[in-house]
Amino acid sequence: MARLQDSKDEVIHLRSAGVDLGKRFLLACVRTPSTKRAGSWSLETERFGTTTAEVRRLLAWLLERQVEVVVMEATSDYWRPVYYLLQPHRNLMLVNPAHLKGIRGRKTDPSDAAFLARAGASGMVMASFVPERDIRELLTRNCLFFYWMV
Repeated sequence: MARLQDSKDEVIHLRSAGVDLGKRFLLACVRTPSTKRAGSWSLETERFGTTTAEVRRLLAWLLERQVEVVVMEATSDYWRPVYYLLQPHRNLMLVNPAHLKGIRGRKTDPSDAAFLARAGASGMVMASFVPERDIRELLTRNCLFFYWMV
């Protein structure tokens, strides 16, 4: 489902990606400098499943395109497995959907991945804090311990 499209914009990251998370599938869009026209950008979109194998295929796809930053919305709990699998390998930005609503020019679902890629490339969004794995595990163990004590 690869699709190329040209668009112009200011950039901080030359190669960015947006991932639109869903319950049954992920839609990823990579934004890279166009080889056809200087100063413009090409968008390539691909659909992935939500299984571990498919998220690994997404990672390989992002690595192959040399993506510098990946932006995804904190949608329900769908972001967790994707974030945890990609985080050791890529610079990820998990963004709050409420912060995205105020950005002018926001479109609906079909272009969410492209919008997220553009927002990440141009620095329009700020990442949410996600603790490192060691801290998450420590918090989980402590919560279970305190629950057991009560």
